[in-house]
Amino acid sequence: MAHFGEKFLSWFIVFVAIAALLLFLIGLTSLTANAEEIGYLINEGGGRIVISNDQCVKGGKFFNGLHRAYAYTSEGFTMEGCWYLEDKTIVVGWPDTNSTRRYGLEGFVLTKKQEELKPNL
Repeated sequence: MAHFGEKFLSWFIVFVAIAALLLFLIGLTSLTANAEEIGYLINEGGGRIVISNDQCVKGGKFFNGLHRAYAYTSEGFTMEGCWYLEDKTIVVGWPDTNSTRRYGLEGFVLTKKQEELKPNL
């Protein structure tokens, strides 16, 4: 009987490990499935400033109420930042340059209808 108990315990541990892995993968795919570009602005460097509905994460820390922004130039230089909407203005904090910039919402090409963006903005 002790042999049956050891075998059952081994299978149970394998089952729990597989179930935990599947739940982790499902959670991971749901996070990436919700991430999407909201809009972009052509920048002076010949690239874009892109705003997304991803939650802003810096150094493993999540920032509630802020979303991910990134910018790139035609030479491939990139920066990561966090943004929020304030009075029809996109406010972006750029930690790489320790600066905050304001961009008029009217300058952005929105990839969704503005009515659909209300929960994200």
